[in-house]
Amino acid sequence: MKFSFVGFFVLCAFMRLAQAEVVPSLKEVTERGTTYTVRFKDKDIKHPENVQVTFGPGLVYRGHFLSMTLCNRSFLEVSLEIPENAFTDVKNVELCLSHLSAMINGRPRGSPVRVFINGEVFEDALDPNSGGIVHHRLDVTDWVHEGTNVIKIRMLNGLSQYWLNSLAVTFEK
Repeated sequence: MKFSFVGFFVLCAFMRLAQAEVVPSLKEVTERGTTYTVRFKDKDIKHPENVQVTFGPGLVYRGHFLSMTLCNRSFLEVSLEIPENAFTDVKNVELCLSHLSAMINGRPRGSPVRVFINGEVFEDALDPNSGGIVHHRLDVTDWVHEGTNVIKIRMLNGLSQYWLNSLAVTFEK
């Protein structure tokens, strides 16, 4: 069996990604509120203890993005532990996805995903459908609670790969 250097490098990178359990994330507190962000572009950011990330099959790190490559199989799960009294003086809670679709022959192709919050379908067939970063801001106020909350993004059937740059949950005052 022959192995190319490039094939070996890709295999090693995939194995390292598959073993990862925690992705660097950032907790930011401002006068607007508190934001918990998981960024796939900056591996040097320390993560707060209340954020954990689980990788499903077919996820590949590509520079500033995490790419989902397997239709109906690839997923990413973010577990966020929301502390007691986190909802004090909070007007709304927002989920922000910064993502894009891969380009094929110079045009963006659909890469829809299903977003689950705490096991329930929150958004079905959410599609950035753009070769540039799209920021979807979704009101999840009625979907999250104190304690453990799980946000899962699963790739559906699409014509291209789904690329995720960051995922953030903001508690706005």
